[in-house]
Amino acid sequence: MSCQQSPSAVIMVRPAVFYSNPETAADNAFQTAVGMDQEDLLLKAQGEFDNFVEVTVLQDVARPPKPDAIFPNNWFTTHADGTFVIYPMLAPTRRLERRLLNRLLAQLQWLGYNVKRSVDFTRLEETGSFLEGTGALVFDCPNRVVYVALSQRATSEGLAQWGSRFPDYEVVSFSALDARDVPIYHTNVMLTVGTDFALVGLDSVKDEEDKARLQTKLMDTGKEIIPLSLSQVDNFAGNAFELRGCDGVHRLVLSETAFSSLTELQLAILGKYVEVVPVPLRTIEISGGSARCMLAANFLPLAS
Repeated sequence: MSCQQSPSAVIMVRPAVFYSNPETAADNAFQTAVGMDQEDLLLKAQGEFDNFVEVTVLQDVARPPKPDAIFPNNWFTTHADGTFVIYPMLAPTRRLERRLLNRLLAQLQWLGYNVKRSVDFTRLEETGSFLEGTGALVFDCPNRVVYVALSQRATSEGLAQWGSRFPDYEVVSFSALDARDVPIYHTNVMLTVGTDFALVGLDSVKDEEDKARLQTKLMDTGKEIIPLSLSQVDNFAGNAFELRGCDGVHRLVLSETAFSSLTELQLAILGKYVEVVPVPLRTIEISGGSARCMLAANFLPLAS
């Protein structure tokens, strides 16, 4: 079955709890501490979420609290052959999000999607190995390449286990640092791979061999590289997602924060390939994630 780079369906979780999670703050420099009441934060985040989507696929429940449930792309991926993959998470509070699994699978079945098999990597948590879904793994599905910035949330052992299960993918791994020389916690905050382009924070890849290998693979697979500065990465310009509408138009969803950080030249290059769609997510970005983190691609086939 052929694999599109940009999905036409996504899975999202409407939050029942939302605040800046102290468990994930240690290695997520993109989080912001705020003095706002948690209930006020939740209402603002729910408002931003409801303006983002017309249909809610899954509603979170308040107990136990899962402050990052709005970012479902980290604990599962779906694939065009009907495979559903479940991932090991670093923070214990984030592992609680997997309690939504049975409800999610039931919802997908009700909508007519066919989950043929599941792959579960969560036992890796017992040995301190992690690989947080498409936060860690940035796919170029048609070219069978996956890009990974190694970190506490994308460990070498976690990646090795994934690679042994999916040997048809070439893995391009590297190290990436933010503007404070802190390891970038997730690959998808510094790299967006579209059908014909890549937004990439090249300045965050300090090792010249890593950088050359990353650039070469992107170019060899036909991507026009749009370099991002460290400041643009800080403003979530790398945390975008290309979607394919029912009308066949390819659209790049990103936050208003990210959009405002891009130059006219960068937007002009993007405009050759996609319609750019900025959305207001300033409250949600307090938790250190943006548009891409909210969108879990649904590549599952429809049941025949």
